[in-house]
Amino acid sequence: MINCLLTSRGATRAQIMQRVLAGAGIPAKVVRPPREIAEEGCGYAVSVPQQLLKSAQRVLANSAAAPGRIYCEEGYGVYKEKGR
Repeated sequence: MINCLLTSRGATRAQIMQRVLAGAGIPAKVVRPPREIAEEGCGYAVSVPQQLLKSAQRVLANSAAAPGRIYCEEGYGVYKEKGR
């Protein structure tokens, strides 16, 4: 399963995003992003399955818990930015 990371600058914001997504029935997990992503100032992220990314973006856009940047796994731990 390919996962996408919705980044956040802090743990509290990531936890809020996770709760909002869980309330909408979207499985999400708070994680620490890889170093390459964290170097851009994102200390935490919420991991969601790629097939649910559009739904997750829609749910978060309608709440006060918008993510920073969005990265999707391309294999072997390599992530590519997919938007904001």
